[in-house]
Amino acid sequence: MEIKSKPLGQETKNIYFFENQFFEISETKFWKKLDFGNFDAISKINNVYIDNPDFTIIPIEIWGHISENQKKEVFNNPQPTNYIESEKPHINSYIYWAISKELQKKILSKIPNVNLKHFAESVSFFKENKNQIKIFVGESIIYISSYVKNKLTLLNRFNVENTDDILYYFLSVVKESQLTQEPFHLDFMGIENQILLSKIKEILPQTKINIFKETDFNNH
Repeated sequence: MEIKSKPLGQETKNIYFFENQFFEISETKFWKKLDFGNFDAISKINNVYIDNPDFTIIPIEIWGHISENQKKEVFNNPQPTNYIESEKPHINSYIYWAISKELQKKILSKIPNVNLKHFAESVSFFKENKNQIKIFVGESIIYISSYVKNKLTLLNRFNVENTDDILYYFLSVVKESQLTQEPFHLDFMGIENQILLSKIKEILPQTKINIFKETDFNNH
């Protein structure tokens, strides 16, 4: 396993709302909890990445053929909601997602000109000509994305309760991406889980694992 630093999108001008907690990136590039109510560096922030389950990815070629009502049908959110669309040419798709009006108001009242992005976007960037899977591990939520033959094949969010759940979803993504017998790179972010990493290495010994320790928000 190899330890690396600064995955794509890991900039001090970004903050993150993940598992109902705000985080900022320190000058040394590590995640740390942010007291948003007393946050005073608003001029330094360009983007806020927001975690929630209400997002979908729509290919650019069919985006214009789907009505707004059809796009919203994938969500089942009873709270007052606004919808945000972001065109992402690097994956030939739009990320379409819902944000609660309450959270949106809270953020924009503090940082009026900030760009609101879904957390899924932060794990959507890949290097070309490399089979790759990214995983971001939280306490009860994980994000997994896969990139095979220069194409994003999957990007999803899962609720988890333990290491076995994470391993199950990870192996399901490997299988769906047809990488079971293929070497690939794994970028491991979020809470470092040595039991999980050992199991992955045992099951898929050909996998090259890059661990981004600065994203382990439980240790900072």
